Amino acid sequence: MNATAAPGSPANATRTARDIALAAIAGVLLWINAFERPLVPSANLDPSWQTVLSFAHLADLEFGKQLIFTMGPWGWLGAHFLVPDAVTGKLIWNVLGRGLMVAAIVAFGLQLPGRQRWTLYGAVLLFSAFFPDTLPFLAVTAATLLWLLPHRNPEWPTALAIVGLALLAHFKFTYTLLIFAAIGTAAVSCLWERRPVRAGVIVGGFALAYVGWWLAAGQPLIRLVSYWRHSLEISRGYGPAMGQDEAFGVFLAGVTALAATAAFLAECLRKAETRSRTWPALAYLAAAVVLTWKHGFIRADGHVVGFFAFVLLLAVALPAWFRPARKWHWFEGCVVICLLGTGLAMPAWLKGTVSLAINRLAANTKTIVTMPALPGEYREAFARQGHTLGLPEVREVVGDASIDLMGHEQARLLLGGFNYAPRPVFQSYSAYTPLLLARNLRFFQSSRAPEYAAVKIQTIDNRHPMGDDSLALMELARRYEPVRLFDDLLLMRARATTPAAPDFPRVKQAVVNVALGETITLPAHEGHAQWIQITGYLTAMGKLRSMALRPPALHMVVTDQTGTETRHRVVLPAAAEGFLLNPYIASAGDFAAFLEGRAVREVRSIRFEPARPDQAEFWQGVGVRISSLPEFPVRFADLGDLLVLNGITDRKPTHIEARFPARIIKGPLWSEVEVHAPGEISFEAEGARFVSGNFRIREGAYTGEGKTDGAEFVIEAVRADGTSDVVFYRFLQPLSHPEDRGMQDFLVELP
Repeated sequence: MNATAAPGSPANATRTARDIALAAIAGVLLWINAFERPLVPSANLDPSWQTVLSFAHLADLEFGKQLIFTMGPWGWLGAHFLVPDAVTGKLIWNVLGRGLMVAAIVAFGLQLPGRQRWTLYGAVLLFSAFFPDTLPFLAVTAATLLWLLPHRNPEWPTALAIVGLALLAHFKFTYTLLIFAAIGTAAVSCLWERRPVRAGVIVGGFALAYVGWWLAAGQPLIRLVSYWRHSLEISRGYGPAMGQDEAFGVFLAGVTALAATAAFLAECLRKAETRSRTWPALAYLAAAVVLTWKHGFIRADGHVVGFFAFVLLLAVALPAWFRPARKWHWFEGCVVICLLGTGLAMPAWLKGTVSLAINRLAANTKTIVTMPALPGEYREAFARQGHTLGLPEVREVVGDASIDLMGHEQARLLLGGFNYAPRPVFQSYSAYTPLLLARNLRFFQSSRAPEYAAVKIQTIDNRHPMGDDSLALMELARRYEPVRLFDDLLLMRARATTPAAPDFPRVKQAVVNVALGETITLPAHEGHAQWIQITGYLTAMGKLRSMALRPPALHMVVTDQTGTETRHRVVLPAAAEGFLLNPYIASAGDFAAFLEGRAVREVRSIRFEPARPDQAEFWQGVGVRISSLPEFPVRFADLGDLLVLNGITDRKPTHIEARFPARIIKGPLWSEVEVHAPGEISFEAEGARFVSGNFRIREGAYTGEGKTDGAEFVIEAVRADGTSDVVFYRFLQPLSHPEDRGMQDFLVELP
């Protein structure tokens, strides 16, 4: 029964047996639709973290100490990808847990008039699978409005709702915040109506159930505070680290839907017959909508669909819940806005909504019928996947020794049956604040550190390759030694001795504050690696944007010794602690060379730019600190080395001289060295009979405003006694001779 409906209204009418029977049929369809078939993981990011969650549950890892992530100890039940021993538990959750969530939604729908009820059921069938959080969010909302906030309900549904919400609160920290808002609103509502006993029962019952589920997951009670502390830390750093911009049309649709929802809630409060009964529901709904807005639009990729789906379902159900006497309400038009936003964000999803729902029902029905055989089939498929993705060559070297993997492909270790010993923040991109970085650093400094570490230099969102888990990577360089390079994976083994200093020393070289676009030339490296720490300063507009939506993104442009520029996103909370800037490392091979004191790309300068030109107004400037790392000597490749490494020459030049510094230019499938006239490149040609190659005058010299009068290309063979012969000569005049344009080839015999 809703809080504002008049007696005898459709929302309060007694439901007939026919209504209940039809609702039960709808519930079965919704449950089939909500069923999640366990999937064998690939090596990608999402399958990896989901698989680790079920591994952590079975291995009794302690959340808040041994595992730090956005999910809680029961979050593995909501995962699609699992280790084989967790499949049976997942299937039980599908039957009972997701069944109860659907039951709450069906029960909520029974309180609505017929049209709105069936529209709600249909919308849930079509749209709840768009985003994995939509069904839990709607179930929590239904349970809150049905059983927590009304004060005359039977006690057993309220008790069941509290126990179920306490379990869901351990799935994901976003759920925790939503459910705490529900419990808090219900308790305050009881106190407002001078019912302290009921308030105490709700809060106390939830606290007992919350702790009970924590203990049932095998978690020590003492870790609960640490779990909360680190979950809040992950939430605090999520916006600066994971934020992603959306298209303007998607943003406009989102703001419109948010404003429409706010206007509707305000209208309900203004027109409520009994405000003391209405405001708790509206307060909870406001918190839920703001939470889904932030959750959807901080990382505005597929997450925005979660916001649109949730608001769409509210637009279908809430007008009849709060204003049952009206057949139609303007807020129902918000459905169109949400569909538009979904179509702009994920057009393929919206276009195939009906066919996807039909296919999902058919596939899930088949899965349910064959459910008893699923655990065995899954185990066999998991083993087959392990043969290809489980790093069998690495397993031959490591055996049963403990191992961790840097990067975000941890599913490879679980598929391969390794003795997996994860660092607390087990995927590198998630270590995005100083506290989280420190947790992984201390892990590798402790006795819990694994015997082996597999290093894959990979990141997301075009971040700097060494910016993720930067402290842990440097500690590996100090405490582990290379064993073997497997394509893009470097296997390392713990050294017998540990470094004398607990942390690697940094010697300050420069501290500067610069405006965006201003170039910073690095101080001389003096034969050692260099570390950078970055602080971004927002304007008042930038701070306001951060609170309302997400922080603006900052990019760093790195220029190396060849003039090549590389652009990366800067994760400011992590960059405040710093990362290895020089040499530039982009692969496991680069990291292996660095460990041997060698490097290819030397960073000469950097500058900072907004992620988009229209975001410059959000930034005051950037503070930079550059330090030398005396523990890490490095010899950088010179231009001659780079010519060989890039396949431009087959041997290193003995001398390069030009009017301006020569530089390497790279195309999609080619590389070349640019030498300004007058210029000269010399080689040692002992043992060579022929010399071949190609050359050209670049287009800009004779196109547009370019008016070159030509250039001579000469190959001269110099003998040991200093005498020489010209063996090739060509004078190119591309401005007046079209045949001199483009690449020219030569092949000459040496005397």
